[in-house]
Order: sequence, then C-alpha cells, then structure tokens
Amino acid sequence: MQYSLMPYSNANQLPTPIRVHLPPHAQRIYKSAFNHAYSNQLSKTSPHKAEIISHKIAWSAVKKNYAKQPTGQRKNKDSSSNSNSN
Repeated sequence: MQYSLMPYSNANQLPTPIRVHLPPHAQRIYKSAFNHAYSNQLSKTSPHKAEIISHKIAWSAVKKNYAKQPTGQRKNKDSSSNSNSN
C-alpha cells in the first residue's frame, strides 16, 4: 500500500471519503488541520506515523464543528441546532 506523504495543497487531493462526506468548509478545516499536524509530526516521527496521527487530528478538528448525519454526511452543528428550533 502506498501512502500520500505530502500535505494537501487543495481539496481535490483529499481522500475520497473526505470529499464525499464533508461539505466544502469542513474539507478546508480537515486540510488545514492535517497539513499543520503533518508538518509538526514530521520532526518527531516517521512519515507514515506522521500521516496516521495527522489524519486523526484532522478528523478531530472537523468533529468539533460538524456532526455526522444518518446519511453519513456531516452537517455544521450550528446549522443543525438552528433548524431544530421549531
């Protein structure tokens, strides 16, 4: 298995599940968090481990603002709380 060891320069380079299930804003959060974490982790560990850790950190950043829907899509927590105030 070959891993992408370079940080992402645009959303089209993100893994397919990220592009399919996350809205554009969440993709930007993921990309930014991944790239930042990856650059920090490279000095501490191997590229493979840095990538694994960075994906976990990026998902954590997304989960702070986006909740998983029954469809598998992610929705902004602020917008979902506003829509439930009927």
